[in-house]
Amino acid sequence: MLTIERAATHASSIGDARAQPSRLQLQNSWPVRSRSIQCSSSRGEGGATAGAGRGTAGPGPSRSAPAVDAKAPVTTRRSLLGSAAVAAAGIAASPLVLTSPSSAAAVAGRHDPALGFETRVEEFTLPNGLHFIVLPRRTAPVVACHTYANVGAWNEAEGVTGMAHLLEHMAFKGTPRIGTLDFAREAPLLDALDEAFYELRDVQASISAGAGGGKTRVSTLRSRLRALQDQAAALTVPNAFGAALQQAGGVGLNATTSHDETRYFCSLPSNKLELWMALEAERFRAPVFRELYSEKAVIEEERRLRVDNAPMGRFQQEFALRSLANPYRRPVIGFEEDFDAIGRREVQAFFDRFYGPANLTIAVVGDVSSQQVHRLAEKYWGGWQGPPGYTVLPRGSPFAQQPGGAGGAWTAAGGQGGAAWGPGEADPRPRAFLAGEETSYRAAARAGPSVFLGYYRPPMTCREGVVLEVLSDVLSGGRTSRLVSELVLSGRLLSAAVVTGYPGEAHPGMALVYGIPNQGDSPEVAEQFLTQQLALLAQGGVGEAELVRVQRASRAGLLGAAQSNGAMASALASYHVQTGSWRGLSEELELVTQLRAPELQDVAQRVFRADNRFTGYVLKG
Repeated sequence: MLTIERAATHASSIGDARAQPSRLQLQNSWPVRSRSIQCSSSRGEGGATAGAGRGTAGPGPSRSAPAVDAKAPVTTRRSLLGSAAVAAAGIAASPLVLTSPSSAAAVAGRHDPALGFETRVEEFTLPNGLHFIVLPRRTAPVVACHTYANVGAWNEAEGVTGMAHLLEHMAFKGTPRIGTLDFAREAPLLDALDEAFYELRDVQASISAGAGGGKTRVSTLRSRLRALQDQAAALTVPNAFGAALQQAGGVGLNATTSHDETRYFCSLPSNKLELWMALEAERFRAPVFRELYSEKAVIEEERRLRVDNAPMGRFQQEFALRSLANPYRRPVIGFEEDFDAIGRREVQAFFDRFYGPANLTIAVVGDVSSQQVHRLAEKYWGGWQGPPGYTVLPRGSPFAQQPGGAGGAWTAAGGQGGAAWGPGEADPRPRAFLAGEETSYRAAARAGPSVFLGYYRPPMTCREGVVLEVLSDVLSGGRTSRLVSELVLSGRLLSAAVVTGYPGEAHPGMALVYGIPNQGDSPEVAEQFLTQQLALLAQGGVGEAELVRVQRASRAGLLGAAQSNGAMASALASYHVQTGSWRGLSEELELVTQLRAPELQDVAQRVFRADNRFTGYVLKG
């Protein structure tokens, strides 16, 4: 599901444990966001806005906890629900500007189905399948543009992990016309680089397999590779794509990669929309993957920083490998041995398989008209049919078409009609877990001690996902939430939080409950406190006051986010892909207002069960 703060990177940094970690902070900091594990490349191509965490400061000494870097304001479904959304939108830190009757109704708790933007949204689909969503807002002569590619690390083949994130980086390297001094001279050098790389890869593989000799050949090929890189670099114009937009007033140019999607976004003066449209179309229609091998070195250093040398990096990567059986078990940044073997052929093959127009959704919000966007879309995107035979990936379905209500369609024990985890979805639980052979993982880390309680759940894009998000806010959405008030502010734990979309949202994964014990206590102490609170929730249900608090906060969060062009562009594109229509934005909020205590308790009882939990014990390293 979605989040304003969902512009997190794949990587983990270590923050102050007294601040409650957000769902993004835990999701892909191995590479743990969006409801997302977000990988985000830092390019220095415009300002980036940090995403907000969901929790409230608790007392006690500082202790490192897994976190992720937020690079840009990517709005997802999670950021528009509950107390986390209010904080992310800045509502908790500053007065909420009541710009409409809907805003006043939200704060007062009155039901008002109209959010104020729905009637102004227009959309169209080009014959090639590329979908555009336009929201005119004439408040300032600026526009936010958001390209949502419905492809991420989930779609990578075994043995080729890290590809989606690498391709996100390569999308900024230009085209035959952008980023080069002379493409006719550059192209043969790029081909020669590939030949040297693949020959070097083969020789190294032969040596690893036990073949004698070859070390001199490896040295020679490495020298040749470096020489060719220098020759190609002499014909390259670094950051030409970003510089063209920056010089036109563009800001916030960046991108993020998660398991579920890849996003590209920026904001610029509205009279430069055509420039953005031309550049954006050209980089997808005719990409040149120049500087590939030097960019791989940058990402490899990123992995060392974020995984190998991060206090929680190795633990979280191993936790995912042991607790999940589906592609969510793999890090977005990729496994080192897979990534080392990637060359330009593999990058091109991945692009040709997934980067077609029907897998893209573009949202434009600001001082524009639908007619203007349609004309430019036809001009720059209309003739693109995409790579021959590319795979069109499925999108989510509207909430209205999903089963729901108390005793809903999902249960980890078996489900109904053989669809326990959703249509076409496999059981995310490993065989060793199902056999009772491995239900926990225990290892030391510099950030220990702490505990991870991973409860298996269906895709977050179904009705139960919305219920879990509400339960998450009841548990850890602000100072009055249960885990914060009962465990953190009372001094029993240093930190506690819930991450429902861990490590991604579109497929079955985990609802992760995370806790840091006080100094001198073991992870088992934190586990006991957390499971007690979950048992109270499952047995006693959600109180009316708690539910009203979350419902009000959800509406106020959406209204706060709606004041930002970038946040709305991100949300409209995300909801269109994940729920089948941008209208899922308001439909999900309406669903939240309709939820009642029995359904919340039913889902809590089915998810927060001891036999549905994989536990990670982080020992003091």
